[in-house]
Amino acid sequence: MLCTGGMSVARAETIPVDSPRWQLEGNAEVADHLGRRCLWLHRGFATPKGVEIGDGVIDLDMAGSGARGFYGIDFRTQPNGDGEEVYLRAHKTGLDDAQQYTPIFSGSTAWQIYNGPGFTAAVDIPKDVWFHVRLVITGAQAKLYVSNMDVPSLVVNDMKSGVRRGGIKLGEGPHYISNFEVRETPPAPWERREPAMPAATLSKWALSPSMDALERDLEHPLSKSETEKMKWQEVIAEPPGFVVISRYRKAPELTPTWFARDPGFLGIVNAENDAVYLPLKEGENELVLAVSELTGGWGFICRFDDMGGIH
Repeated sequence: MLCTGGMSVARAETIPVDSPRWQLEGNAEVADHLGRRCLWLHRGFATPKGVEIGDGVIDLDMAGSGARGFYGIDFRTQPNGDGEEVYLRAHKTGLDDAQQYTPIFSGSTAWQIYNGPGFTAAVDIPKDVWFHVRLVITGAQAKLYVSNMDVPSLVVNDMKSGVRRGGIKLGEGPHYISNFEVRETPPAPWERREPAMPAATLSKWALSPSMDALERDLEHPLSKSETEKMKWQEVIAEPPGFVVISRYRKAPELTPTWFARDPGFLGIVNAENDAVYLPLKEGENELVLAVSELTGGWGFICRFDDMGGIH
């Protein structure tokens, strides 16, 4: 341990790429690239065994050709699959979604739900050269640096999984990794920085058990007898109004055969993308949603355009 100013700071730990401490999964192997011994990941993963992080700094070098791919860093990972992730979309260099943060729930990322400021941002991703990447984790916040270590390329104001300590995993590629180093720092106060909840948001819901959408007619509501037999879980929407079903139910994680919704085929979910007319009646109205999902985040958001006359 090093001591500075009366505060103990963990020594930085470097793990060589040919160390037996690396657990390689899928298409992952030790290789040589651009004059360096490195890890090659192509739909593969590399986990440094015995390494955990709460607050701290992860440093590594990356290199890739710029082909379609994802350069990911999972951190604070848990045995149940929960954790956090930041990644670069190599094929989207310079675009607004070239980098992204997403929480991981039971092994499933929720990138469709968490997007925009604090989750996605533009960055230039070099190709065919080694470039440095740094992730600084502080409480419920994180900063990602790509190439430029003076200015963060992505600032995450509020990480969503709630996990405070866990493992590290690198994936999925295709890209190369070298000079991996991790250093823990003293724990920072845990401070959530959630956005405001719009006044017109419907925030209180009851969630049913999961059902197989292929076995049901989604155009027809549940019968009274079906609803009475079910065990419903009361849930509260999180700002700015999402009920993230992935928090409560394991998502299907099926690879879709087609993509839709927005011009980039990302399936982005927000209240501005879709609108539904509801013929509400005076008095109490019961709203029942059937929400189906394949991959990328399971949830919904519901709010009124105009709260006038609604009580």
